[in-house]
Amino acid sequence: MILDNLLEAVNIVKIVDQQSSTQQDLVVSETPLTIFANDQELVTLLCSPTHQKNLVVGFLFSEGIFSKREEIETIILNENKGIVWAKLNKKFKINDNFRNGRTITSGCARGLTFHKILTDWDGEYINSKLTVSANIIPDIAAKLKNSSPLFQKTGGVHSSILYQQSNFLFAREDIGRHNAVDKIIGECLIKGISGEDKILMTSGRISSEILLKTARWGIPILISRGAPTTAAVKLADELGITLIGFARGKRLNIYTNSWRIKKDN
Repeated sequence: MILDNLLEAVNIVKIVDQQSSTQQDLVVSETPLTIFANDQELVTLLCSPTHQKNLVVGFLFSEGIFSKREEIETIILNENKGIVWAKLNKKFKINDNFRNGRTITSGCARGLTFHKILTDWDGEYINSKLTVSANIIPDIAAKLKNSSPLFQKTGGVHSSILYQQSNFLFAREDIGRHNAVDKIIGECLIKGISGEDKILMTSGRISSEILLKTARWGIPILISRGAPTTAAVKLADELGITLIGFARGKRLNIYTNSWRIKKDN
């Protein structure tokens, strides 16, 4: 990954043990990305300027704007203007939440945008028979950390990583934890990678939104270094997803569908 356009050096005053010094520090970039679908302005995402086509595809899929890869005709990105035009070969109805507030920040307060999915879920129960050894989860957690160069330089991004059994597929970073997951899902859609035998791990808290993104792509195992919310645990149980939190070192908590995680003797 080329980091030059993702970082900016700024002057700071650093205090250690009451001693101050002037230094330079690297700060991660945050840019607006406005999405048009079939010439309708939908929303502006605040995000990291990488893999933005994948981000848009994953976001539109997660929001229910389209439901299968064949419905995408073109995705055109103008990086200089921060605009993406998506042409879909289907009609869609814009969620009222887009009309009421069309900027989605990189933070955590974006639950309203998922109101339609929460109330009108039309997906299927995750019936994947995938099982994995508990021993591979520390390896996945270590790979998540090692596959996040932006975090290592700035501490200012979230990251997500996709595995197939014990095989690493790819990782993505963004200032927003939702965006990092959307980049994973968008890339899967574009490349025709199915979800039923995959493991997704993310660095951020598992909220209902993150859980539903995972469910929409049919991923059976979702892992985080952090904690889940009560809504995420309830949905994971109802939708058949194995939900794991606090996966750090040799420690992990399995909240739902623990039968997929095998303890080696």
